[in-house]
Amino acid sequence: MTFKHVSVVILTARRAEKLMACLKSLERQSFVDFEVILVESVADPETEKIIHECALDIHHIVTPTASSYAEARNIGSRKAAGEFIAFIDDDCVADPFWLEHLLESAASADAVGGTVIPLKELPFPDWWDGALNWLIGVSEPAFVDSAGGSAHYPQTCNMLIRRDILSDIKFQEIGGGFDQRQMRQYAGREDVELWRRLRLGGCRCAISPCAVVYHDIPPERLRYAYLLRRALNDGLAYWRREKKSEYVSRAVMDILTFLTDVWNAVRRGKKIRYAFKAHLPWRVRQTGFLCGYAAEGFPPARLAHIGYQTALRGVRYAVQMLKRPLRKAYVSIRKPAAARHEIPTRPESLLVAACGYLGDMVLIAPVLQALRHSLKGSRITLLCHENGRFLLDKSGLVDEIITHAGAVAGKNFDAVMVPYYHHAPPQPVFFNSGAPVVTFDRDVGLPRRLWYDMAKRRIRKDFTIHEIINLSRLAAEVGMTQLPQPYRFSVPEEAKESANAILKQAGINSGKLVLLHAGAAYPEKAWRLDNWILLASHIRRESGAPPVFIGDNSLHEEIEKRLHNADAVAVNICGRTDLWALAAVIARADVLVTTDSGPKHLAMALGTPTVTLYGPTDERRWGALWESERHTVVRAVPADLTAEEMLGLPPDFAMRQITPEMVMNQLRSLFTLEESG
Repeated sequence: MTFKHVSVVILTARRAEKLMACLKSLERQSFVDFEVILVESVADPETEKIIHECALDIHHIVTPTASSYAEARNIGSRKAAGEFIAFIDDDCVADPFWLEHLLESAASADAVGGTVIPLKELPFPDWWDGALNWLIGVSEPAFVDSAGGSAHYPQTCNMLIRRDILSDIKFQEIGGGFDQRQMRQYAGREDVELWRRLRLGGCRCAISPCAVVYHDIPPERLRYAYLLRRALNDGLAYWRREKKSEYVSRAVMDILTFLTDVWNAVRRGKKIRYAFKAHLPWRVRQTGFLCGYAAEGFPPARLAHIGYQTALRGVRYAVQMLKRPLRKAYVSIRKPAAARHEIPTRPESLLVAACGYLGDMVLIAPVLQALRHSLKGSRITLLCHENGRFLLDKSGLVDEIITHAGAVAGKNFDAVMVPYYHHAPPQPVFFNSGAPVVTFDRDVGLPRRLWYDMAKRRIRKDFTIHEIINLSRLAAEVGMTQLPQPYRFSVPEEAKESANAILKQAGINSGKLVLLHAGAAYPEKAWRLDNWILLASHIRRESGAPPVFIGDNSLHEEIEKRLHNADAVAVNICGRTDLWALAAVIARADVLVTTDSGPKHLAMALGTPTVTLYGPTDERRWGALWESERHTVVRAVPADLTAEEMLGLPPDFAMRQITPEMVMNQLRSLFTLEESG
């Protein structure tokens, strides 16, 4: 057998004309190092004739019994010899650069999905919404944006997966078949289920929008009866494949809010008949899921729990519906007079209200530095918590630091910028500052949505870019014209002396200093202490020196207890340092190992290399903007797992997938890089 780089698996059943068009499109591929595995459910003499006339390297397989889509794809995968397996259906035509684009993305991924568009112009009805494209086998518009691959999955008629992955993670076989009419409707969604399993299993999944196949869709698929039947079957298949009882309350709520969504669409200008038709298929799909669930019975305890969850969702939804008009009315009455003023392009007196966590204050320092250079002669006041005063009091980045919101009154500002506002009363900033407020549209920390509405201007926060870039976009609204540059914190000499004394007392004098920060502000970002202790023992064994646990006092006793049982493989100085002494310890270290935390950001601003364990947070936003090669990322599953994907999983699921061995591998790589540098 001649081994090829890619094996293209095609399923076919009595569609000779369409199969011929599909194979012709593969003959025109710019990438030529591939074979074709043709899996046929029922032998057709026309197929043999087409194969004989085709110039491609084709391995023809006729399944002994009428298989399901999943079973047929697994059969084809087992016969494949390529490093990658690409999937396309016999009613699809591939773009000439299809395989080339898929392989470009596969250079850094284990699975790649491409775009599916209609081969011919379709008679879409007036009420059609692109979000319904999944019903006819076409990619939704959102598939090619940032939600592609997470909230919107690719289809198996345009997908490429590494063969070694498919040898372990196969398509889920639950019966049915594309030639078994009685069971066919229940056998779909194998592509969705596989893609979800790949993501939860830690495989690198990517979308290649330029990898296009054209789906030959019969116009009759747009008949409304077909669409509703397809939606119902998708819901049934979802239950059969994944059996997520946690999804039941969500499905019930979707059905209960049907008329509300129709009404909202009518208010936005849609005709009621069109709005009804556009929103009904999803509700039918949810009904199909509930029918699948109901067919297996209702355990009383589970039913009570689902009833409670549904009621809770219903109450939340009703409260939100009531709050919106009330909030708008309240804001229209109470909106401060300053919100009617224009934000000056160069304010002479600027208030930066940044009541944030430790990491927030580190991240805002480069932006304050750029503001300082841009607004020469202007007065900049910083409102922050004590952590901000501690870090920035002698930095020269601002003219004044206040830590009580009430001190804002009577200072006569020209503009107010609010990047972070956690655990502080917003009234003084919005009502007593006497200046228009600019803030983000979300993720600021304001206690109520109405405070966002009180602002003069809201900038949309982009969760796909680095936080410092987001802060720069906000600061540009109040006069920042220069780009932020790296800001290095200067550690006071007395803090260095204090840190050295603490380390010396703990028995650390010289040698490689590895710090472990096991704390996490949120449970979903925490890594189990057992893993930290195991990691510490690995480091001790390989380096000969004990690593040092740092952080606040909350974990001191628990770490002490674990270290005592582990025969003192590390040193524990948690709770023994103030903020500057902690900074001094970090500055002296060779590397800091931590979760996405304030000390991580501090280490980056002090020039100390880091190994960061990322779970639900995204390193594109919270990682290193500068010197990224010195700051290693450890990740086991994607950062963009959706709420639906997380159903039934613990909040710290992403962190649980990270092993001490994975962290050690990154530590070794980082030390090798540092030594070679």
